[in-house]
Amino acid sequence: MNNVGTLHLKDKNFLPENADVCELLIKLSQHKLSYAIRDIQTNQLFVIYDAVLSEAPEKTLVSLEAQHDYLNLKYKQVKISAETFNFVFIPTELYTEIAAPSYKNFVRTTKASRTLINKTINGKIHTISSVDESLIAPLLNKYPHAVVYSQAEALIESISGRDKQTAGLLSIIQFNSGTVEIALLSEGQFIFYNIFKTDTVDDYNYYLLLIKQQFNLQPNTNIILAGEVEKYSELYRRTAKYFKNIKFADSTRIIQYPESFKLLPAHQFYSLLSMSLCE
Repeated sequence: MNNVGTLHLKDKNFLPENADVCELLIKLSQHKLSYAIRDIQTNQLFVIYDAVLSEAPEKTLVSLEAQHDYLNLKYKQVKISAETFNFVFIPTELYTEIAAPSYKNFVRTTKASRTLINKTINGKIHTISSVDESLIAPLLNKYPHAVVYSQAEALIESISGRDKQTAGLLSIIQFNSGTVEIALLSEGQFIFYNIFKTDTVDDYNYYLLLIKQQFNLQPNTNIILAGEVEKYSELYRRTAKYFKNIKFADSTRIIQYPESFKLLPAHQFYSLLSMSLCE
């Protein structure tokens, strides 16, 4: 059973002895922890977990390890996405290892942090980000060989790969607890990504209009919604005020859902499951 405010689905076909061919995907912010397990060979989804953080990540992890033995298994791959507002994109043709220290200055913070350098879009872009060390340290203590990303890489990979053939402008909007991410493609080419703090629907409305004006988005611009949003929510209604071609992201295009997960909205964990596309 799920606790109040917690979603936990585990397919009966998941076998602990097969963990060495599985991938553990973990998405973490200051407000929420989500994770998923998929079989790399069959691309089958086995586990989904999602909960609001009510205590420090370290305490939450200890509690989860006690509740779910499978978190103590050795997985073939572990990927961690940590939410941050500190990132910069450098085209690969302009990136050099010699200049890497200067790039890191763009994302330097006053808190103890870890600088990440990852490639996206088939290596065309270097994403340099800085994530809160206290946020990811408990996970790296548990999974020392995990690859760590900012939240940006997964969304950029998802939109740049599977929707690359879309003509004109295309925007994907990912709703999280307290934040919203917006990414844009133009004629199949990635042109923009940013994350905004949104305490209210009006905050979201402001940033949506800002992007609409900056990139001259028209009512017929294709919009894809993902994450914590539903069709009858105020977030959807605000979006529909300005755009008419709206659809929900479909994570079943990325990972195969088992029959036991058929009632799970396919857009809800789009960003989490898109981490499987990151290399």
